[in-house]
Amino acid sequence: MPIAASRVRAFLPKPLDAGIAATVLWLGAVAPGVSGLPYSEVIYPLLLVACGTALAWRQRHPVFSVSIIGGAMVIHAVVFNSMSLLTMSSTLLAVWTVQSYLNRPLRWLFLGFFTAGSGLAASLASVAASPRRDPLEHVILVGTVLLAVAVVALAGANRRAANSRTERALERVALLEAQQDTLHRLAAAEERARFARELHDVLGHTLAIIAVQAEGALLMLEHSPERSREALRNMAAISRRGVDETRSLVDVLQNDEGVPTSPVPEPERAPRRTAPGLFPEIVLLAESTGLPIRVTLDLPQQAMPPSRAALILDTVKEALANVAGHAGFVPVRLSCALTGTGIVLDVKNGSGSRGTVPGGVSHTGTGLSRLQKRATALGATLDAGPGDDGWHVSLTVPREPQEP
Repeated sequence: MPIAASRVRAFLPKPLDAGIAATVLWLGAVAPGVSGLPYSEVIYPLLLVACGTALAWRQRHPVFSVSIIGGAMVIHAVVFNSMSLLTMSSTLLAVWTVQSYLNRPLRWLFLGFFTAGSGLAASLASVAASPRRDPLEHVILVGTVLLAVAVVALAGANRRAANSRTERALERVALLEAQQDTLHRLAAAEERARFARELHDVLGHTLAIIAVQAEGALLMLEHSPERSREALRNMAAISRRGVDETRSLVDVLQNDEGVPTSPVPEPERAPRRTAPGLFPEIVLLAESTGLPIRVTLDLPQQAMPPSRAALILDTVKEALANVAGHAGFVPVRLSCALTGTGIVLDVKNGSGSRGTVPGGVSHTGTGLSRLQKRATALGATLDAGPGDDGWHVSLTVPREPQEP
């Protein structure tokens, strides 16, 4: 039922056009202008109905409308050799319709037709009405008709231009809304990815280290109770630190503006660090895992950008956490030294009871994959894969251009 009703509404003339058609019909009936002329009682009513019908559907079917009005104008001029209020008003409305709704080349074709037809009809009517009239009066009459057509044509063109500007503005608004919606979706996706990274860094590493500490405590429980208790104390401390870091993460995510309550300095705005300044943090990371790690550090007194220092520390943290989470309580060799190509970090672990593949760039581990992207952005290289007796993670940070 609603579909049928919509089809009926689409067929019916628009209220404005129906009102215009009724007005023109009334004016044409009241002032026909052809009374007493041959065939006026038969042909004029037909022309009146044709023009009224065409005007009623001028917006629904503009080509049909202007074609009917053009034919009526020609018949009226040929049969009656005169102009009437019906033909003049219908012609002006047809010119408005042509300029407002038709596209090229039909617009130019009908505009030229109505302009020439109006001028010719005005000339014939002027001559027929007063053959001996001053030629200047004929020119003035024809010029007045053509001026009226030109004014209406110009007004229709302005309306068309205004409608076009409005449509373009609406299209731009729709495009901006679509872009805004896309940006919102991208921001939401980025926020989810950031949350996943933070969750991986906080809980993943903490739980992996706790698992290694628990395994070590079980191994040392019988023959070294004191070391077992030390491992349990480390587990408690790491657990508390993990709880604190998780709470901080939740505080940041619950912040309406998405930023922590205390400002965090951007890495590149932090002061440059010397390479030996990394020693304590690397050693602390190694000791916090509880793994049997042999650390070899050979770095000169050399400043480096904070982004590179953070990449080295995060790689150490990720590699050790992967060993703890995937290989278990196995021996690890960690070395960081300055070579001819730059700073080279190597983390190698032996095979464990859980397998030799702790996850990495060539597998499904998200941590090292993310670090590999950071390394590429800094011009560094990060490789991870199985070695001779376990797993090997290698990071090479090239020398800076200003370095000798």
